Amino acid sequence: MMEPTQSQSRIPELRKELLSSAQSDIVQRIEATRGRVPTPFKIWIQNPTLAEPLQELGAVLTKGIILSKQEREIAILMIARHWGAEYVLATHSREALEAGLPEATIAELREGGRPQLSDQRQQSVCAIVTNFVLNLPTSDATFNDAVAALGQAGVAELVALCGYFTTVALAMKLYQMPLPAK
Repeated sequence: MMEPTQSQSRIPELRKELLSSAQSDIVQRIEATRGRVPTPFKIWIQNPTLAEPLQELGAVLTKGIILSKQEREIAILMIARHWGAEYVLATHSREALEAGLPEATIAELREGGRPQLSDQRQQSVCAIVTNFVLNLPTSDATFNDAVAALGQAGVAELVALCGYFTTVALAMKLYQMPLPAK
């Protein structure tokens, strides 16, 4: 069990000596896969049955199957902006920069804009996620362009990535995670 010793956020401190055996097992698997327990899992570990599939999905999505790191970061920043998840925006702005996205593109995404992208795959990611965050139907033309650029499997990965990072964004916002140090 984890003791809810809160500091600036509502996220309980991970105290391994207080974990149940199920929580301890999932923490060991997360650390083996990721080298640490990422912040959202400090929330989800409260329910190890929930943490297990989220850990597996997150591990697959963060490595990427079809989408490039830049494509993933574009989608993540758009989802984080939509939900007003400042922690996710800050963390993934750094990751987007490390992935090689231009600072101007990152700034535009952080502001909620739609940057000018020359890469067709990135344009497709941006178009699909824009429809998600604006709650608009996706036209056949936009969908077909995305399938042509990313393939059916890439579009499916994009949908899962958006759903997963919506969960991350909402968790960080609800639990009032302070912004990471720069």
